[in-house]
Amino acid sequence: MAAPVAIAGIWDFSVCNGSTTAPGTAAGTATNAGMVGNRYGCAATGTTTRDLEVSAWGAISATENVFGTAFVSNRGLDGFGVSSQAEGGPAAASPSDALDNDPSSLAPNLILLRFGGAVILDQVTLGWSTSDADLTIMAYTGPGTPSTFLEGKDLGTLTSGGAGGGWSLVQNVGDEAPDTAYAASGTRIDYSVNAGGVSSTYWLISAYSSGFGGGELDSLIDYTNLLGVAARDAPVPVPVPEPATSILVATAVLMIGRRRSGAGR
Repeated sequence: MAAPVAIAGIWDFSVCNGSTTAPGTAAGTATNAGMVGNRYGCAATGTTTRDLEVSAWGAISATENVFGTAFVSNRGLDGFGVSSQAEGGPAAASPSDALDNDPSSLAPNLILLRFGGAVILDQVTLGWSTSDADLTIMAYTGPGTPSTFLEGKDLGTLTSGGAGGGWSLVQNVGDEAPDTAYAASGTRIDYSVNAGGVSSTYWLISAYSSGFGGGELDSLIDYTNLLGVAARDAPVPVPVPEPATSILVATAVLMIGRRRSGAGR
């Protein structure tokens, strides 16, 4: 049995910008703003507790196809993008400052979500996008702190083998017209994800890559920004009382044992 599942929250990244506050939502705080490796602390709608940390990861150079810290590109109402070191970090120009899988940037860009506790991720909302907007969703199911397991990993070692073996592919998710590229759009896209109810404190949102597994979607380059997420608290196991019948059986066995012991005297 498990306790009832409660809604953990909806995080709107358009107001998680370190300065403005929407009604009922705490402002975000940016750590090391303007630098590679910066992070944002965000609060769910209606709360003041910044219980979600957003950081970015991508290729460390144009010749080294391994993951390192990147710049969280804050696009306001368009959402968060990623500017990897290979793309120039804070100096990256559009659309390279998006969550993208442009092969010229080598490894696909990643956004790491660290919640205050284990949650079941239910929805991912995208803001601005162009060309295509497909994603790969991963959850951390291993031991320890996964942020240290991203550094220096590549597509082959992030989800299998070595210290990166704790990341598990949840799904690849695509837009409604996966084979047709489209012009830049500010229209939000809502993806329902994680139908299997995987729970984790750490989640990775990546521009789509077949290198993580899960089959092929399409060959279009994806450029998009992460505008928000919604999640539920993971269910807490409730101890199941020992059935009364088991207690009765145990008592009967004990009594039989005592009778046999008394008969043998």
